[in-house]
Amino acid sequence: MSEWSVPSGATPQDYPRQPRDGVQALVQRVQDNAREMRERFNNLLKNAGIRVEPDLVRFVGAVRIEGTLDLPAGIIGNESLTSPVEVGDFDHTETGFDPVAGAWATVSSVTLTVPAGFTQAVVTAIAYAGITSAGGDIHCRALVAGVGGPADTRSTSSSQWRPVLSMFSHRVTGLTGGGTVAVACQAYVATDVGADAANTATISGTVQWLR
Repeated sequence: MSEWSVPSGATPQDYPRQPRDGVQALVQRVQDNAREMRERFNNLLKNAGIRVEPDLVRFVGAVRIEGTLDLPAGIIGNESLTSPVEVGDFDHTETGFDPVAGAWATVSSVTLTVPAGFTQAVVTAIAYAGITSAGGDIHCRALVAGVGGPADTRSTSSSQWRPVLSMFSHRVTGLTGGGTVAVACQAYVATDVGADAANTATISGTVQWLR
């Protein structure tokens, strides 16, 4: 029997052929390893609730970030946030009052309560007063959290009823939930006019609560 002859009765399984292309086998092994690593990585992301899609990384479940998260301005719209702004109205009227002469007197006021989770407010107030004058000028302004807005002034004659109106928008900061913001209509007269049934004062407007 020649040394190159296959023994009698031998099968291909007894003498498997060796790979002819060692480089191809090595490349295949590398590709198999890469595929296995990729599948393991994808399974790890999946177990963590992370889905990778073309041009998108999706997080399923809660995400906790410890540290600073810097985002480009304008990429998160209000509709994606949880109530970033709350809006409220107010309106209150007083009648028959006697404004104190020689000083700004509050003739109508409201107290706004800060909702939980909000720290700022933008208050737009309209102050209106109709006063029977004893003569001279009468003045009206809105007061928001102790800050007075511009005054409206009307000249009058004795026993003349005149309306005055002024609007003021002001931002109040440093608020906490459950706190309050006072908003008022104030009037100023030089001469005591006394109480009059026709005297009317209204403070009205809107408030935007901001986080």
